[in-house]
Amino acid sequence: MTDTDRKMSPKTSRRPVPLFDIFFDIPHPAASSLNAGSRVIDPPDNFNSNITSEMCKALNISRIARFAFPDHDDQTHASSKAKNNELLSASQTLNRYDMYLYSFTASHHTFSIQIDDGTRVHGHVRRYLPLRSDVKTRADVGRRGSRAMILLTRVTGGERFYATVLKMIEALVMKETCLPAYIHRDEMSLKPFLHALCNGHGKMLEDHYKAIQSPDLKFLKKNYNLQMIGIEFHCDNKKNKHEKLQVSSDNVVLNLPETLEPGYDFSGLYTHLEDLYSPMLPLLRNLGPSNTLRLLSAMLCELRIIMVSRNISKLSECVKGAAAMLAQGMLIWRHILIPVLPPHLMRYLTIQSPYIVGIVDQIAGNLANIPELSDVLTINLDTKVLSTINMVNPLITIPDLLDQRFELSPCYKLCEVLVKDLNGIEKSDQRVWEMHMDTLSKEERNTAGDAIVGDNASALNQNKQRTFKSALRNMIGLRGKNKAKNAKETNDNDAFALFGKIVRRDVNLPKDQNDETGKAQSYDKEVDTYEDIIATEGDAIEACAACENERGEELLRASLVCFFLELYGDMGMYLSQSQKDGKFWMDRYKFLLRKKTDGESESTPMFSVLGRLTRSLMFEQFVRSQIIDIEKPASERKYLMSRHIPLFVICSKHLTKKRLSFTTENIRNTVFVTIDAYPQHEVKKKREIIRERALVLTSEKPLNGEVNLLLQNLVEECRECNGALCQVFAVIWMRLSETRASLWKRPLLGLYLLKNLILHGPVSAIIEAMDGVNKISALRNYTVKNIEASESVRSTAKQVYDLLVDLCHTFWMRRRIMMWKAVKIVNPYNDLNWANFIIRRIPITTDFRHMHVLLRPNEFTSLSIERRSKAS
Repeated sequence: MTDTDRKMSPKTSRRPVPLFDIFFDIPHPAASSLNAGSRVIDPPDNFNSNITSEMCKALNISRIARFAFPDHDDQTHASSKAKNNELLSASQTLNRYDMYLYSFTASHHTFSIQIDDGTRVHGHVRRYLPLRSDVKTRADVGRRGSRAMILLTRVTGGERFYATVLKMIEALVMKETCLPAYIHRDEMSLKPFLHALCNGHGKMLEDHYKAIQSPDLKFLKKNYNLQMIGIEFHCDNKKNKHEKLQVSSDNVVLNLPETLEPGYDFSGLYTHLEDLYSPMLPLLRNLGPSNTLRLLSAMLCELRIIMVSRNISKLSECVKGAAAMLAQGMLIWRHILIPVLPPHLMRYLTIQSPYIVGIVDQIAGNLANIPELSDVLTINLDTKVLSTINMVNPLITIPDLLDQRFELSPCYKLCEVLVKDLNGIEKSDQRVWEMHMDTLSKEERNTAGDAIVGDNASALNQNKQRTFKSALRNMIGLRGKNKAKNAKETNDNDAFALFGKIVRRDVNLPKDQNDETGKAQSYDKEVDTYEDIIATEGDAIEACAACENERGEELLRASLVCFFLELYGDMGMYLSQSQKDGKFWMDRYKFLLRKKTDGESESTPMFSVLGRLTRSLMFEQFVRSQIIDIEKPASERKYLMSRHIPLFVICSKHLTKKRLSFTTENIRNTVFVTIDAYPQHEVKKKREIIRERALVLTSEKPLNGEVNLLLQNLVEECRECNGALCQVFAVIWMRLSETRASLWKRPLLGLYLLKNLILHGPVSAIIEAMDGVNKISALRNYTVKNIEASESVRSTAKQVYDLLVDLCHTFWMRRRIMMWKAVKIVNPYNDLNWANFIIRRIPITTDFRHMHVLLRPNEFTSLSIERRSKAS
């Protein structure tokens, strides 16, 4: 990227990059041929590029297949087939790569490749299990091979966005497979959906570039959404045959990530930070604070790092999260970074240059067979164990920034504050799904219910804001839980009883023993057999995996920015200007000398890290970007949107402009005030309110409010598939994981909410639920001492499970529901017959005899009266 490209104004350089460059749907390379055949979809003609033609080459398709299935070693498979003298025709039969539904776990990961012309292309992969070609009505019948859907794009970031798009694609594929062709031939299928998505995004970009031509640059928004209409259901309008009827549940809203928003300049100054917006909490959850700091020390020293895990999705998230930690300090990893390394590339691990790669646990045993592998840090994400391979002195190679021998040094205190922040964020993240409705008193819950039914949910939101402000002050964790007193509750105030009215026609709910006796009976001492039946670790869907803890991500981002700002200090003090051409350059020795002046001796671990960091390529790139930022003219700065400027840059410029010293107090005050003023912060607050609504609906605690209206509004909010829907599903998985017998209502209400989302929510809700089908299947064996409660949970779980495995029936039910809604749009009075017309028109005070004459005029004719008199 040249300096000229970076200085190009968004006003003169339009971004021709589409939302995706090409789409692949390929089978597992070693599975049977029951679901063989690949599928390729190009972008619309107006977005076509040479990437599409190049990626369709046979060599590149084989490369993509290896990255899509990184746990499969094709060379080992080929040699085993030759050893066993298997014929090529044997691939027609089932083999060990074909699996049942209950033994398959869907996954999502990313990779990046570079094509011949030097363009870097990012791939988003979702592995799924299709329906059998000979059994299209049931998903739980028969074995078949998995497939992978790959979206290739030049756009960086947006992992959650593309994961949601791939789930919607899977739902459309399932619908095309299940339903007959005459049903969905006029509806939006896979290719029209991708083209509409791409064209809608392009139209949004065009509108933005037209808006910035005007003198008023009022194009800042809190969020940008792509709204797709008519994805699943089309119905001709009888009034206007050229118009298709649409219903609210047929709309899908996608919240755009920062890198896809209008105004984000791909040739700009900060676009080299590819992983700036990638989630980092998965890495903190799997490593812990102290190991996370040790990993940060290894990355600042540019060492070779290998992460190992059984879960491909976890592996990809943690590798991207490690790069995102560096990006908060404006550092970009300039070496090899592969989230999930395919087996055929393991021979390149012996190179002497730094790298960060992820390896699936089942092939990680091959590391011992590489003799030249040395000076490598391995991190097992499943066991949280850090080890080294052929490293002479790990304590010197990977400096321990928390070495207590140097506790008086300034940087030790800086690292201690960071670990303290990470501890607080980790504890807050662990309690984020249990801290609200389970700890509120009865009065607070009633207030929360009334507020949530409204538009702003102010009461509950204020309570939550108080909690997060406490975390911002000390970052040690959230305040202790309030102990709710046991009280006698009635059915009218019981959220369980209110919510049960919605689905009582489907399931006969058992009576709550609290309502009859007025005394709460405790089942805490019972042994729950469901706890032993629930899905094993590694296969279960966790609440934290369904969506991001966005507030926790904000706090983690802010803590790392504070760390890097204090570590660097005022960079303007270390820049010197050349007398010949007037260009700036950084004096490395002046930077290290300043650290000595501040009290950091050369023997401390941090000074060793800084010495290596200042000689690294990523620090050189960081200094170069700072110099370009200084030289950038004001005429081009006004086109930059504040939401696209990194938090580090905003806070650093504020401290410099206000001439504030880079002390801990000044930095933390500036950073935490800035993140609350970000436009995205309001969007995150709205999603937190949606999560609170889901918690209220699935809680057994008393609640005042209209539950029907609350449920309807919640399902409507879930049309935002990569925002609100993820939050609600995270609550559902948390409720379904409840194993305490006294809280059996939580999984029951979670199943009711899940059933409503499957039938009334967006089409991607079906795939979201399919990812946790094993957990739903386990609930069919739910057992507690309360027999009626066990039967209720079991029967409801069976209903939801049948909806997920019998997709043909599910899609037909969704069509019937949406057809009924479409009819209500055309005919809001349902039946326009004479009786209904009379009932609506006659006054309420009309005597019943006259009303009966109007409705049954034949009964009061002279002939009818005469016949009655004769009969009597």
